[in-house]
Amino acid sequence: SALTPGQTIIDDSFDDNVVTGWSSIGNILLADHTITEQGTLLTSTVVGTEANLNTHRGIVSDTSFDPADLSSGFTLTFEVASQGETDPGANGLFLGLTSSDETFFRTEGVLSFGFVFYGLPSRTDSDFGVSLVTNDIGAGGPAAEGLILSPNPNTIELASLQDGFTAVVTADPNGWTFSVEGVNDLTGQPGDLSKSGTWADAGTTYQEVFGGASEWFVLASNQGNPVSDTHTVVYDRIALTTGQPGTTPLAIKSIEPSLAGAEPSVTLTWDAVSGVEYALDVATDLSGNNWSEITDSLTTTGTEIEYTHQILPDFSDLLESSSVFYRVRQLGASQ
Repeated sequence: SALTPGQTIIDDSFDDNVVTGWSSIGNILLADHTITEQGTLLTSTVVGTEANLNTHRGIVSDTSFDPADLSSGFTLTFEVASQGETDPGANGLFLGLTSSDETFFRTEGVLSFGFVFYGLPSRTDSDFGVSLVTNDIGAGGPAAEGLILSPNPNTIELASLQDGFTAVVTADPNGWTFSVEGVNDLTGQPGDLSKSGTWADAGTTYQEVFGGASEWFVLASNQGNPVSDTHTVVYDRIALTTGQPGTTPLAIKSIEPSLAGAEPSVTLTWDAVSGVEYALDVATDLSGNNWSEITDSLTTTGTEIEYTHQILPDFSDLLESSSVFYRVRQLGASQ
């Protein structure tokens, strides 16, 4: 059936202890790959079995969609709980979309769109930070063979990347927006990243990027490593929704604390789609799966949601914390 704005295509919180909806994918180089799900986490572990830094394995969704058919675009979210002890070498850690569910994204004839974290600067243009790339090809060749929409060189402290982060990218016929939250800059200070751009400025169009294939799959990869090196990525949630025409990407746009008095509260506002349900979570750190759900039944008949979170009595610990984080999740159309 045709997709509609605000519709959920994939929303997997990995909470049923069974790997469903995801399969292993890799390039021609040899490696062992295991995918396990436990609690609320999915773990993807790769062990290279030949001496080549370009060995890659990842998880690819069984579900596909055609972004070129979506005038409203889409939003893709990756909540990464942790990733391996070594830095993502070679082609880096890729989180995004691929036109193939059979072979890896940097293969000739395979289209791609998404994030590249770390990797060799000559190949990924990420310079040990993050890049947003499209149609990145080359079987080990330079990233210039694809189109780098936006690099963020030298911006991410490796330890904070390994401790977990959330990456969100939104694309529609006008352009793209991405954010990476829960990372530090090279000085160790919180350095959440957010960038946007138009296809015209990048010298392409939405249709040129996504019109070359009628099926696109979600791909989350592990890096390449030499023989017997193990690399593990742990995912807390992966979600894909159709876009929101006429609004900005899903993001909290204002936070107003009111902590004095007997009823401390925080008021949050974000753009929303009429009839779509949203959930709101809170955490005091971003180092692991520490989110607590406040509510999962927020809707609007307009274009914005304003919600006041009453901290007492259920969340009194927030008043003693030096940092408090909120996130909003889109759940789908209400019935």
